[in-house]
Amino acid sequence: MILKFSSNAGAESFFQNFLITIAGVLLSMVVLLNVLLPQQQDIPVSRPTSEDTGKHGLFAMHKWLSISGVRTFSLRKPVHRLQQNDLPYSGNVMLISLPYAKPALESEWSAINRWIEQGNTAVVFVAGLYARPQWTASGDVFAPIKKLTADEFSLSSNEFTLEEGDGTERSEDQDGGFELADLQSQLDLFKPKRLTLSPTIRHPLFDDVEALDAFYLPLLLQPQEADDGRSEKVYYSIESESARLGMGLLTIVDSASPDEADEVLSDMAGHYVMWLLPVGDGWIYLSVFPDLLANNVLKQTRNAQWFTQLLQLHLSPSGFVVFNDYPFGLSELYDADAFFADKRLHYTFAFIALFWLIYALLFSPRLAPAHTVKNLTGNKDFVEAVAGFLSRRVKNRAVAKALSMALIEELQAKTQLKGKQLWDWLQDHPDIFNDDVDLLKRACGYEKGKVKLMQLTQTINRIYGTSE
Repeated sequence: MILKFSSNAGAESFFQNFLITIAGVLLSMVVLLNVLLPQQQDIPVSRPTSEDTGKHGLFAMHKWLSISGVRTFSLRKPVHRLQQNDLPYSGNVMLISLPYAKPALESEWSAINRWIEQGNTAVVFVAGLYARPQWTASGDVFAPIKKLTADEFSLSSNEFTLEEGDGTERSEDQDGGFELADLQSQLDLFKPKRLTLSPTIRHPLFDDVEALDAFYLPLLLQPQEADDGRSEKVYYSIESESARLGMGLLTIVDSASPDEADEVLSDMAGHYVMWLLPVGDGWIYLSVFPDLLANNVLKQTRNAQWFTQLLQLHLSPSGFVVFNDYPFGLSELYDADAFFADKRLHYTFAFIALFWLIYALLFSPRLAPAHTVKNLTGNKDFVEAVAGFLSRRVKNRAVAKALSMALIEELQAKTQLKGKQLWDWLQDHPDIFNDDVDLLKRACGYEKGKVKLMQLTQTINRIYGTSE
């Protein structure tokens, strides 16, 4: 029987292995890039930071203050590190937006509370109650406010029942058919609308400021049906267990514009939406509307004048307006966007991928037979060979003297004693036996006598252990 092999069999096998290796390398690279590289967001979200130029950002406020000569500071590290910067002890104003984009530690809230109690002011804007900007994250805003005031004040939600005829009755004469106007009215509930906030007190804070502008989400002000069939609305108030009370500053005007009344804002005019809370020697301005100083509100409104008068009341000549940017991604500790945007990282990934590809093609066992790795001679083999060679050619007395002299030299370096003083120190040492001292004297030639290497090794170990 004669076997015949095709000349193309080897080439086909090599080409098949080559394709399998290439496919494996490419698949590994895809998995590696998906794991290491961050997922890019398709829709950028405007956040309340000093660098954000979107509608919810504070870039316009930061730029306006800088041009006006007001000292500003972008806080890009945890608040408990605020004292590491050259900021005054008191007389500063901080802008805080809640809830944070990332959870904060308990120490952060305690640090802000201590900072306010020193004589500083915090202007806190709360999202998710009457307005829900795009940056709003899911999180509790009631607990942080309580922590900022050291449990002295708390923000609570309350319900009140709407009376019949307050715009909550539905027309019973409708035949239940679908109308385009109904769909449009439902869609309007998800669109932010402008409203007006009116001061409730006469105060230098509101000189020449008749109203402030803000945005609200109609869906959050919709009446909800209770268990008894009545309609209820939610409003928010400040409660305190101490003798110090929070002062109400602003309420909602019951119309979105002077010429157009809004049914959603009915019955909300008598409830406060901003308070002034005393905390230690400092103050907290708490607003349930988050965009009072945002880019989309600041222009052509009285909000900037209101904030200017706030700074005149609370900002010292050497004080800073602090933008709390750290909870919303601006960090000096680690900037993920800058790290992954660095070209050096891209070049490194490209080099690793190219090196891996070359290694996989040239050294893959699928493309070439595996080579047997020979055991190379190491340090252990060298030591064993030298020990075996010297064990038959060096006399015991020479080995004993070398070992004992090495120990004596080390003891001299530690005790700074030599000659007879060192031997007296060894003789008087409470943890060293006299027999060990005598054996060491014979080994180093200080006294005559024979020495066994095994006994000398044990003696050296005992003396060395007690002298440490």
